[in-house]
Formats: sequence, C-alpha cells, structure tokens
Amino acid sequence: MNRPTVVLALALAALSALPAAAQNAAVTTAILSQQKGKLDVARTEIDKAVLDEKTGTSAKAWFTRGQVYQQMIGHPVYGKQAPANAAQIAYESYEKAVQFDEKGKEYAPKAKQEMKNLFGSAFNGGVNAFNAKDYDAAIQSYELAGRIMPQDTGVALYTAYAYEAKKDFAGAEKAYRAALATPLKDKTKKDIYATLMRLKRESPDADQLAAAREAVAAYPGEKDFLLQEISVMLKMGQEKEAIDKVQNAIKVDPKNSNLYAVLGSLYDKSGKQDLAVGAYQQAIDADPTNFDAQFNLGVYQFNRGADLRNKYNKLSLADAKKPTGAKMEADSKLYFSKSIPYFEAALKLRDCDKSALKSLESAYVALKKNDEAMKVATRSDECAKQAPAKK
Repeated sequence: MNRPTVVLALALAALSALPAAAQNAAVTTAILSQQKGKLDVARTEIDKAVLDEKTGTSAKAWFTRGQVYQQMIGHPVYGKQAPANAAQIAYESYEKAVQFDEKGKEYAPKAKQEMKNLFGSAFNGGVNAFNAKDYDAAIQSYELAGRIMPQDTGVALYTAYAYEAKKDFAGAEKAYRAALATPLKDKTKKDIYATLMRLKRESPDADQLAAAREAVAAYPGEKDFLLQEISVMLKMGQEKEAIDKVQNAIKVDPKNSNLYAVLGSLYDKSGKQDLAVGAYQQAIDADPTNFDAQFNLGVYQFNRGADLRNKYNKLSLADAKKPTGAKMEADSKLYFSKSIPYFEAALKLRDCDKSALKSLESAYVALKKNDEAMKVATRSDECAKQAPAKK
C-alpha cells in the first residue's frame, strides 16, 4: 500500500527540481557560450539567471555576468551591442559575486581583481562620452572609475570637467574639491583654486570672498589670489580692511615684492596715486623683475604726462604761449620720457607683452619720436606673427 505514495513523492521531488535545474542550465549555457565567444547568447542566458529566485544569489552567476559584460566592451563583434553602461553593469555584477560568495574564497578574490581591471574601460568610456558631449554618461563612467581608483588625480579632474561642461557648477565644485584630496602637482592645485574662484564669479559677494580667502590661505604668496580677495573686498566697501590686510601681510613678509605690487594696485584703485607709486617702487626695490610694478609705474608716469597734455591742448593759443602753458607742455614731455624706462624694463621681462608694447609706442608718439615708435610697432607685428593662431 505504501509503494504508490513513495513513487508519487519521488515524482513531486523531481518536478520541483526542474526550475532550479533549468536556471542552473542557464548559467552553464552562459558559461559555455562565453567560452565559445558567443557573447550575445551568454548575455541573454546570464541576464535571465541572475533574475531568477534560485540563482539570483549565486556568486558564480554574478561573476559570470560580470565577465560577459566586461568582454563585450570594445569587442570587434559584440562591442556595438554592449550597452553604454556595460562597465557599470560588470562592476556591479562583480560586487554581487563578492556579496554572495559566503566563504569569500571562490569568486570574491577573482571578482575584486576584475573590478580593478575595469578601470581602463570605465575611464575610456568617460572620455568617449565626453567627446560625444554626452556629459551625463561621461560623469557616470568617470565616477565609476573613481570608485575603482579613488586616488587617481586624472579621474577626479575629468569628472569635474564633465560637470562643468554640463553647467552643473555645484557638481563641478564638489568634484574639484575631491580632486584636491588626491596627490596633485602644485601648479594643478593652484589651477583648481583659481577655478573654484571662477565658479563663484556669479555668486553673492560673500561666497566670492570665501572662495578667494580659501585660495589665499592655501597659497598666501600667490599675487593673483590676493588680488581677487582684495577686489571682492573693495566691491563690498571694505577698502580700509583690504589695505590693512596687505600691510599686515607685508609686516610678516617684508621682502615679498608681490605684496608691495598688490598694495600699489590697491592704492591705485582707491585713487591714492602717490601712495601707489611708493608701493610700486618698493616692489621694484625688493625684486626688479616684478613685471607688474615696472609696468604700472610706467603707466603712472605716462598718465601724468597724458593728463598734462590734455590740459595743454585745451588752452587757448595765447595761454599756451604763457610760461604756465610752456611749463605744462614741458612737464608732460618729462613724464612721457620717465615712462619709457619702466616700459622697457617690463618688456625685458615679457618681451611680447601687448600692453607694454602699445604703451611704449604711445610714449614715443607723444614725444614725436616717430622712428622709435615705428621700431616698437614693427616689434609688435613680429610678436603677433610668433603668437599661436587661435582656433
């Protein structure tokens, strides 16, 4: 009497095993197809397997899925069939393989290694997407590469570039700050701080000032950063505080030529010309190779001459012949002459600086030294020919 029951129980057990066997077969088919190079079949089978209740927690299934998608990337036949986020799918599949490898010895070590191997695919995918102006896809790929190698400087910077190209400036700022946490060359760090200030250009003054002060704190001797901080402070009506700040910095570092140049620029913007001249001269005394100080002193002398020349030109013929008129014209020539050595000194430091060349030419023209003016004009033309063409 018991025999039919046993037979029935065995039949039911066999039937219940069919779905699991079918899904295990899907994993096996995927592996065999992968080995034969039939990645399209392998992909279809393994995608079914990982969604199944029975094999969805199989480290073997997830590892196989990672391998299939990874091999599709850049494949001469199946590369075009691979989804844009194939590297992401492969990486997450390997993560699942690690998760479901209970003992952590069979698939976890291989999966972790394959995750590292995906770095190149993720990074290159980001580059390709960026070049195609698909910035969202680029960000996704770069961020995946960043997960694989968090300390890679290039990945952090390229992620920031993609956010900036997308005009997601909050995302760009976050990415640039992440880049600052990676090993960077000093110049690259300075460039990032300059960029962070630029990203705040349309922000409230307080945010602009905070960005500038962060840059100055990182590089106290960087003239451009200090100038930006001073510029924002002046915009906020903090002229006295700005002057005090630079003067205090000079007390700490009295041989810093850049600080005197910044102070001169600050006095210049505030209309305190005599104090500006004194500060620029101190900058030159500290370092004769300070281009800004040399050039700005030349500009000061030239402007004094131009101001007197304009006043002289407005005089009547009778007043121009008077001693006061003659002195005005003589003084204007004196100031134009005084500007020339400064412009020439500046050009020794930057031989093709457009502003310095134009100013020197104008000084010679004002003195009616046309031959000298023509020489400077010719020099400007030669410099223009040497300059790289703008694309």
